[in-house]
Amino acid sequence: MDKQIPNLVQSTKDLAALVKLEQEASLQKTPEDLYNLIIHKTRQIVSYDFGVLWLKSGNEFVKFTDVDLDNKNVPVIELLKHIVKRKRTDPIEKIAHTDLKGHYADSAKDHLFRHTIIVELELHKQVVGVLILSRSELWHKREMVLLDNLRYCYALCLGCFNPNILHQAFWKKIVNKFFSKTSYAVVISAILFILFVVQVPLTVLAPAEVVSSKPVYIRSEIDGVIEKIHVPPNNFVEEGTKLFSLNKENIQSQLNILEKKLALVVTQHKIASKSGLSDNKQKEKIPVFKKEIEKNIAELEYYKYLLGKTDIYAPKSGLVIFDRTHKLEGRPVKTGENIMLLSDEKESALDIFLPVNDAINFKEDGIVKFFLNTAPREPLEAKITYSSYEAEVTPDGVLAYQIRASFNNVSEDESPRIGLRGSAKLYADSVPLIYYLLRKPLSYLRRKIGF
Repeated sequence: MDKQIPNLVQSTKDLAALVKLEQEASLQKTPEDLYNLIIHKTRQIVSYDFGVLWLKSGNEFVKFTDVDLDNKNVPVIELLKHIVKRKRTDPIEKIAHTDLKGHYADSAKDHLFRHTIIVELELHKQVVGVLILSRSELWHKREMVLLDNLRYCYALCLGCFNPNILHQAFWKKIVNKFFSKTSYAVVISAILFILFVVQVPLTVLAPAEVVSSKPVYIRSEIDGVIEKIHVPPNNFVEEGTKLFSLNKENIQSQLNILEKKLALVVTQHKIASKSGLSDNKQKEKIPVFKKEIEKNIAELEYYKYLLGKTDIYAPKSGLVIFDRTHKLEGRPVKTGENIMLLSDEKESALDIFLPVNDAINFKEDGIVKFFLNTAPREPLEAKITYSSYEAEVTPDGVLAYQIRASFNNVSEDESPRIGLRGSAKLYADSVPLIYYLLRKPLSYLRRKIGF
């Protein structure tokens, strides 16, 4: 019993020193203070002549007991790195000079003491650092037990100054728990099953615009220059409303000239008719003047007809759609050139421009979801009614197929305004998940390398 008392007293002192050192380590405010404590104050529980601290996060030695040493001292650093990288079966390992091979054994004799101990600072089964201590005397089991308890405290304190260490340790623990070596085959099999067997609908997004399904194109019926726009753009007009007028000056001047010319010919015809009773020459001119009168009347009627075509009226009630007024006024136009578009607000459709690179085998009468830029969270449903056979270049310079779709079950209040734009989602048959994920990358590679 008397022999056990000294051992009990020593154990009590060791435990008190260990607890005190752990408390001090947890109270350090900076990484540098913690490094100093680990290297210098660990002597409170074990004695050593040389110590060095290596951190995995920076792959460098951050603190030495010998102030003359640093990371530039190549021979020592090379030896210490070799010791850190050595395979170990235990987290605390004792080594002697004879345990090292080659020039490392000679270097150890020059730079280290006879007996060295390597302490792994481990957090959640992940090594965050290594503490190397060296001295001339043998290391005892009691000291190794103390270091084994202390290394967890040091690792946790180091992790507090580097949150990445804690996160990496946490996720590594999760991975090791749920993805052990025995379950790798099951996980890989499940992933392959999902990739090659699970079917997902193939979809693609394409730009789209709301257009009129039955538009009435307002064209210029004669050549001329637009003089005035009488209605504001994109507004409702009643049937018979004057939409725009062409310049009348040239036509009106021709009418004035023809009227004067006709009056002159009529006067000449009257004079010839009176004089023709006694003058054969005047009598011969009567048919000529008559033909001239008929010609002038025909020309006069033609220019009156042209004058009537200078004012364009709405053929029916509807929404008149055109660009800004100042862009049209003063613009020369040709016969048959489109100036405006007249549409019923209820007769809207959807024009979709599917780029060639994104083309999929959608159904001819398939369903389309239209996401307005103004209300992306409230998609509208439409049904495909037409798709172009050949691709054409869009105004944006993209080669695309044009698709027309009509809106389904959309009330008058919900009907989108003509001219609004958004994205249309087209659907094709279901395909394996791996094809869905690799379709675009493979398409890109095919365009680049031509396979």
